[in-house]
Amino acid sequence: MGSTPLSSGAELPRDPPEVFVYRPGAVGDALLAAPALAALRHRFPCARIVLASQPAVGPLLLANRLADTFISQDAPELLWLFGAGEAPATYEVGVLWASDLDGVMARALRRAGAHCVVSAPSRPAPGSGVHASDHLLRSLAPLGVPSQAPPLPPLAPPATARDAAETWLRERAASGQRLAALHPGSGSPWKNWPLERFMSVAERLASAGLRVLWVVGPADEPLLGRLRPAAAQTRWLLAAGLDLATVAALLARCAIYLGNDSGISHLAARCGVPSVVLFGPSDPALWAPRSLLVEVLSDPGWARLTPDAVAAAMLRVAR
Repeated sequence: MGSTPLSSGAELPRDPPEVFVYRPGAVGDALLAAPALAALRHRFPCARIVLASQPAVGPLLLANRLADTFISQDAPELLWLFGAGEAPATYEVGVLWASDLDGVMARALRRAGAHCVVSAPSRPAPGSGVHASDHLLRSLAPLGVPSQAPPLPPLAPPATARDAAETWLRERAASGQRLAALHPGSGSPWKNWPLERFMSVAERLASAGLRVLWVVGPADEPLLGRLRPAAAQTRWLLAAGLDLATVAALLARCAIYLGNDSGISHLAARCGVPSVVLFGPSDPALWAPRSLLVEVLSDPGWARLTPDAVAAAMLRVAR
């Protein structure tokens, strides 16, 4: 982690009109940056924050004023950041949460007018024991941002997403029902608790009177072949192919959530849903969703956790 000093004789403006933030990665990576983005907003309340990150998360972050302008991390208009052309705007402050070992991005931001460029690796150093969210927050110290952030309120899905979610539930005769959301996938299959155990938990939740809602993302397509036949024979709901803001609105309606170490688990936690999150080989000390409503169950070899234990944990913390 490092930062370039203010240019000679310059002072960081109290409210810079333009702050550029680059946070590439997956859904979970973008959501782990939410506390740092909120702290940046608090430090510069009048700033216009331009965020380049995972496009699926854009509508949610914009709706909660964690950014004012959103650019997809893969957009051609970001080529200036990698030394190809001039920046389309002048940025007084730049924040890079990505590898920039050769300094190309930092130099591009200085050419765009940045008085200060803060640069930090996308994740904590191995063995540091620092949570990913804390790592990003601490990187903002050169901007006068405290290392301890105030609690972040639950993210509110956009109104259009709430309407879409309610329509989706009403069309399936599930409006007003008590829902339990399960997301059995992640971006890496090795992080997934076995699907048959998720299905056993679903049966126990249904017996307890909850309507089971399966959330299936783009990376989880292989699971659909097993879930679709089971859903057709039960009252399970299957949410696949929905945009992330609508998924957030569905999750916000749920009494409880169960998932692996995944972006959807971070989404549920950020939306204020009581959650049980399962960690196998990955480290919850670095990657666990940040919420007082999250209970983490860790089982590195996927040998000890049983459906009975997981279902009991869910029913204990459900609202």
